[in-house]
Amino acid sequence: MDEESGRELYWWMHDLALGTICRGSEGAPVEALSMVPETVAVAGSIVRPRGPAESRLQPICPPGGHPMLCFVRVDGEPALPATLRADRIVVVHGDEVWVGPLVEEDPETRGSARFQVTARHGPKWEPGLAVDVVVQLRDAMRKLYFVRAPGQVIERSA
Repeated sequence: MDEESGRELYWWMHDLALGTICRGSEGAPVEALSMVPETVAVAGSIVRPRGPAESRLQPICPPGGHPMLCFVRVDGEPALPATLRADRIVVVHGDEVWVGPLVEEDPETRGSARFQVTARHGPKWEPGLAVDVVVQLRDAMRKLYFVRAPGQVIERSA
C-alpha cells in the first residue's frame, strides 16, 4: 500500500464515528481495504495481525444476540518495537465494513514479540462468516501502518 492510499484510508477511518457499519455503496473503501498488506515492516520487525473475531451471539438473552468482540494478536519477528500501538480496527464482510477502537486491555501480558488488543460492540454478524480484519498501527513517531488478516472466521464464544 502506497503512502497516499494509506493517508486516504486513515482519513476515511477517522471521519467515521467509531462503531459505524457502512457499505461500499456508502463510500466504504472495500477495494482499498482488500489491498492492505498482510505484513508490514516496523523498525526492523515484520509485523502481522492474527485473528479471530469472536461472536457472542446467543439467541435468547438479549433478543438478537450480543455484539461481536474482536480479539487481535499483533505478532512481530524478531521482536516488536515496545512503543508500537494498535489504535483502530476495520472488519470487512462482503461490502459491509465496521470500524471500531482497539484497546490493549491487559498490557502486562505484552511480550517482546506480541500483544493483544480488543474491539468491543461490533456488529451482530453470525458465527461461521469469513471476514477480513485490518488493523491500524502507530509507532512512537506517530507514523501509521495498516496490516490485514484476511479470511478470519467469526467464532461463537462459550
